[in-house]
Amino acid sequence: MSRTYRLRMNKKQQILAVIAILIIGAMGMVYLAFGTPTWNAENIDSANVVALTAAGSNANVTGVTTDGNKLEFTLGVEAAVIKIPLKDQWKDVKGTFTGMYVSLKGLEYTTVYELAKVYATDGSTDVYLGSITEDDKEKMLDIDTDDLDILDDFAKATFVIKFYDSQGNLVDCLSANVEQNLEIYGTVKADTSTITGFLSSLALALIVAVRKFIVSLTSALTSFLLAITTNSAILVVLGALVVVIGWFIVSGKKFWK
Repeated sequence: MSRTYRLRMNKKQQILAVIAILIIGAMGMVYLAFGTPTWNAENIDSANVVALTAAGSNANVTGVTTDGNKLEFTLGVEAAVIKIPLKDQWKDVKGTFTGMYVSLKGLEYTTVYELAKVYATDGSTDVYLGSITEDDKEKMLDIDTDDLDILDDFAKATFVIKFYDSQGNLVDCLSANVEQNLEIYGTVKADTSTITGFLSSLALALIVAVRKFIVSLTSALTSFLLAITTNSAILVVLGALVVVIGWFIVSGKKFWK
């Protein structure tokens, strides 16, 4: 003879169950709505964008502005290299880069280049990400995350674009004294495939969603929010709390008498 068991919950447990479901549902909806977290030109440290000549001299970048995926600037002299650092607010965001889009169509040139090579660097080591030909001028680069351990700390992430001629030499092809327009953005993911990594991905997606609403806040507050929402230890604690609450709900135990 079979028996039917009915889960009984008091009113307070029902409220807790609804809250837990809403939290998990909200995180899932954010992830579905915003997909893989991205960074774009607005996350670039515009004050520290640098351009160099083929000889290594400073090309005097001025008038740097960002708008969505677009980075605009002016060169004092013709240049062969552009260095693009991310803002310090990413210093506590843990994860890896999975892809990067670069469009060189908005740049002005004084001479034809053969190949543009894109690198990531921590200031001492350059990691090759891919190249863009003069004919294409735009490309989505698939990044081999195994080669990007140096970028586990996003604060060290600087992207470098180098322009070469047909002989494989750096060439000063970028025009001076005109507005240059570079389109750039990338995608990131959590650094593990565990539940912690999944929660990290959701947290990163949430950051993307709320970033538009906190741009008017101070950089210190922004850094604080990013650190809280992407710290693995905190995410583990939050995950454990959800599990404990769920266990109490299912078991019918009470938090209080």
